[in-house]
Amino acid sequence: MNLLESAPTAPGERVTARRFTLAAFEAFVNLPENAAKSFELIDGVAYEMPSPTPVHGWIVARLIYLLMNFVVARKLGDVFSEVNDFILAPGLVLQSDVSFVAAGRIRSLYQKFDFAPDIAIEVVSPSNLPHVIAAKVEAYLQHGSHMVIALYPEDRTVRVFTPAPQTGYQWITLHAADTLTGGAVLPGFAVPVRDLFPPDEIGSAADESNPKATPHDE
Repeated sequence: MNLLESAPTAPGERVTARRFTLAAFEAFVNLPENAAKSFELIDGVAYEMPSPTPVHGWIVARLIYLLMNFVVARKLGDVFSEVNDFILAPGLVLQSDVSFVAAGRIRSLYQKFDFAPDIAIEVVSPSNLPHVIAAKVEAYLQHGSHMVIALYPEDRTVRVFTPAPQTGYQWITLHAADTLTGGAVLPGFAVPVRDLFPPDEIGSAADESNPKATPHDE
């Protein structure tokens, strides 16, 4: 099983031709013409993230609301949105759509994080490149995340990735009737998968012509 296998590209996510050092990447994203754009750095290559859709924003807001309600009351840590950088290595800077960082790990909110979140959550759109999503899942787990959650709005499924001693990682797929839990990272957190997606009357996919961006086996 290789999460880094290449896959056909999809529209909406462009890759810069050059490779960046961390300093050059930070200078690049701070250029005036990039002020309204979002980039990640994977293996030294800068990827421009596609503009999110309303359904993406709905799911992200719902996840932050549910996690905040659980985490804050118990003083378990902090929840962040996608505007936060996680610098995992010199050529690796990621922005998960939602992330949870356990209490005691953050030194300062005025410094970029040089560690992986305890939980990284990605809302996957057809415009996301499959091999980029796969690389991000693997990178988070390799650099210390305890759980990576990928939500697929088109078929309303959730994949939960966790480290495994022999294979490096394992995953399960959850459907509408299942329950997403926080596992050993957030024990007691539980939410029905159906509640993570908007109701059918406003959340049905209008265009299913694009292939899903999902980690896969060859």
